Amino acid sequence: MWEEYSKYYSKSPEEIVRAYMKNLDKRKALLILANVAVIVVMISALLNSDEAVLSFYIMFIFCILAVLGFSTVFRTKSDNEFARLQDILNKDCDPVKYQAVIELLMKKDRYQRGKMKLTLEYAMADYYRNKPAEALKRIAGVAFKSPKNVSWVRKYNIEVLCRHAVGDFKGRDECVEKLEHFRLSYKAGTMNRQIMDNFMMELHVAFKPLDQWGTTEKAFVEQRIVLADNRLTRMRWQLRQAEYELLYGDREKAEHMLHDLEGAPAVPSIQAWMGRLQKIKERERADDRRVL
Repeated sequence: MWEEYSKYYSKSPEEIVRAYMKNLDKRKALLILANVAVIVVMISALLNSDEAVLSFYIMFIFCILAVLGFSTVFRTKSDNEFARLQDILNKDCDPVKYQAVIELLMKKDRYQRGKMKLTLEYAMADYYRNKPAEALKRIAGVAFKSPKNVSWVRKYNIEVLCRHAVGDFKGRDECVEKLEHFRLSYKAGTMNRQIMDNFMMELHVAFKPLDQWGTTEKAFVEQRIVLADNRLTRMRWQLRQAEYELLYGDREKAEHMLHDLEGAPAVPSIQAWMGRLQKIKERERADDRRVL
C-alpha cells in the first residue's frame, strides 16, 4: 500500500526547496570530486608508465568514459529527485503548495536552464486547480530543441487534459496524435514503449464516451484503481468508474464509491468532478421519486 502522504506534507515550500537545493549541491560537489579523482589517477598513471603514448590514449578514453558515467548518474538522480516533488500533487493533493515550490525553484534557476520544465509543472498544477484555460496559456510558448526530448510528452500530456477539460476536442485529438507518434517512435518491447502503450490506453478510456464502454474499458479502470500508487491517480479512476456506474451500471455501487470519497483530500478539479456527480445522483433520485 502506498503512503497516505508524502515526506513533504508537513513541510513549508521554503523548507522543501531548501532541502532540495542542499541535496542538489551535494551531488554537484560529489560529481566534481569524482571527476577530479579520475584526472588525478590518469596523470599519476601517465607519470609512472614507460609506455607514455599508449598509456595516454588508454587513460584518456578511461577518463572520458568515467566522466560520462558520473554525469549520467548525477542527471538520473537529480531527475528522480525533481520528479519526487510531484508527490505534493499526487499524494498530498496540494497544487497551491506545489506551485509555491515551483516558483521558488524558478527564482533559483538563475540561467533559466530549467525554465521550460518548471513552466510545465506549474501548468500541471493549474490544471489540478481547475484552471485548464490558464494552463493552456502558460504552456503555449513551451518548446524544446530536440523533437525527441521526452519533455514533449509531458507538455502534450498536460495539453491533452486541458483541451479536454475546456471542450476543445479537436485540439485534444491533435495532441493525442502527437503522443501516438511518440509511442510509435519507441521500439516494441522496450520499457519506453510499454509505458507509452499504457499511457495511450489510459487516454483512450478517459476520453471514450461512457455509453460506448465495454468489458475492456471496465476491466482497465478496475485494474488502474488497484494498481494506483498514489491518492490522486486512484481518485481519478474511482470517479471515472463511479460516473459510469451512476449513468449506465450499478447506481448503488456508484453512490457507495462517492460516499467513500467524501471528506478525502482532493485537488479542486477532483472536487469539481465530485460535485458534478453528486448533482447527477440527486437528479437521478428525483427522477425515481417522480416515477413512484
